[in-house]
Amino acid sequence: MCNIIKRKPITDKQLLYLYNMVIIPRIEYRTQLTILSKRDCDSIIAPFRQLYKNKIHLSSTAPNAILENNFIYKFRDLYEVQLQSKITNFVIQINDQNLLGKITDIRLKQLQHYEWLSKSPLVTWPYNSIQHNQYRSFIAGMLSLCQQQKIDFHVNNDQHNLILGGNLQREIYTILGDDFSKYKKQLRLNNIMFLEQLSSPNGKFLSTWKTIGRKTFTASLARTPKWFKELQRYVLEDHNTRRLQQNYFTDSPSHFKGTEITFPNPHNSAKEFVSIWNPLLFKSSLGRIRMKNANNNTCVIEHWVVDEIASITASPVIKLCTGCNIHHPAFSTIETKSTIHNLYCSNLY
Repeated sequence: MCNIIKRKPITDKQLLYLYNMVIIPRIEYRTQLTILSKRDCDSIIAPFRQLYKNKIHLSSTAPNAILENNFIYKFRDLYEVQLQSKITNFVIQINDQNLLGKITDIRLKQLQHYEWLSKSPLVTWPYNSIQHNQYRSFIAGMLSLCQQQKIDFHVNNDQHNLILGGNLQREIYTILGDDFSKYKKQLRLNNIMFLEQLSSPNGKFLSTWKTIGRKTFTASLARTPKWFKELQRYVLEDHNTRRLQQNYFTDSPSHFKGTEITFPNPHNSAKEFVSIWNPLLFKSSLGRIRMKNANNNTCVIEHWVVDEIASITASPVIKLCTGCNIHHPAFSTIETKSTIHNLYCSNLY
């Protein structure tokens, strides 16, 4: 159009009408699903802006504010037009009650999983500017555009799609901040979203990666990933004891945090180390199996205790018990290296 009207005898009002009523609506229509950056918009309208300045005998270096001033020419800014039209259409889209709204809801749930968020992207969105890869994803780009313009959405509680199981203030993405986008794929593959998944049963220590790798929800990576090393810098109070900072403490859960519980095989003679619930003490006890009886599904367990002197938090040391109140007199004759240890009988399962 610039080439067509370049040499036409046309007034500034006619030229302005062609721009505001023909060019801008056409671009707006053709870019309904394409998000343009401010730089893209300026590049697109630069030829027409230059032509307009020449037609009204202004220098090409004259400020663009002269054209865009509402008291002079009301030259419509393409970027502002895009913001107005796209955000309005997006709000209509997410509030639609028919097929469009249902498809949008499905896409939002897919996006939530891809970005590894604990809530719907309409409620929690970690980007306040459009990322490079979001120019090809309309919904992700629109969410970033709305966040950039400080536009929030009021979403019904039944549409939050909340992921349960952890404290929302201790999500990994809130701790890692801007680095989260680099590691979200690894976290997603390992099903790790909350800090609670990585802490000790009492919620006060951060488990080692070797321990985390044995959880039922992880992919059992051999090497310590980079994101875990970064996380340690943010949450640990003492790297030697692996004690968490107090504001990252969590309550003790009612489950084993993905720790797989295995049982000894009663049909072999292996002498496994085990941990069992001791009904005499009402707590768990450590021990080593000395004898198995597959007929009545029981075993004799040699009691072991934690060595308080040799142990540290990250690497506990256990030793044979030399005597305590759970001694079982029926097994007092079993000896190891001329030393009688406390033994007791327990069910294998």
